Amino acid sequence: MLKIYPLLFALTAVWATEPKPEYQLELKVQQVCNALVNGDSRTIYRLFVPAFRREIPFARFDSAVRVWHQNRRINRIQPQVVDTRGRGAHVSTYLRFAGEEENDYLYQNWLFSDSGWQLVWISNILNPDFQFGSRDTPAMRQLALAALDHALGYESLKRIRAQRLNLPDTIFILQPLFPPESLSFLRSRPVRWLSAELDPRTRLPRTIPYFLQLGQLRIFGTLALAVVDFYPVSPAGRSALRRYRSLELYLRQEQGSWVFDSFGKIW
Repeated sequence: MLKIYPLLFALTAVWATEPKPEYQLELKVQQVCNALVNGDSRTIYRLFVPAFRREIPFARFDSAVRVWHQNRRINRIQPQVVDTRGRGAHVSTYLRFAGEEENDYLYQNWLFSDSGWQLVWISNILNPDFQFGSRDTPAMRQLALAALDHALGYESLKRIRAQRLNLPDTIFILQPLFPPESLSFLRSRPVRWLSAELDPRTRLPRTIPYFLQLGQLRIFGTLALAVVDFYPVSPAGRSALRRYRSLELYLRQEQGSWVFDSFGKIW
């Protein structure tokens, strides 16, 4: 007999006239589970953010689901919310195919948009070739600058326990969007855009506390996600950060500009 276990939440869903975001997420995740059991890839595809559906044809997504599924029958499935922070949510799903002893695993990323929860990614079904919302455009470069500017602010630095470190006289950033070794400014300080061909830790002054890297940039429409990585360099930077730290930022468009919306995960 097929077993579909209820979603496990840290918060109890209590609502008055409208379901709360936590309960809305539970319903959407349950839709994914039911669709996986029934082999209904169309329903899952429709739950994705519009940017995904614009860039990834359904036939390509359906093919990826079929390759993963391999005509096996799911007889047990259990989703669990890992966390909800800012605009994002992360869900683990454990499932068992009939006749197999080991669990299979899927990891889902969700975005809370103005239209409610929308799916962003499903690991183990999608692979890196399914990237979307990350084309090199002027909007992407504007997003990068806005995210980096906020990442260097006090509230962001406080979240990674680097607020007591002075901003470097020159800010070094590893990224693919701007010409290598070109110069610009953030927070009234010069920025040196580094090429990924050389390891910055072997070529930067040992006096700077850290350098930054744009780990991820993705535009979903009027909302976007940026991940900014901090890599310690100087002894003071290593003492404060101890290891590289990553800060997830959600931004939104207002009057043609990207502005900070909320913090996501920190690791």
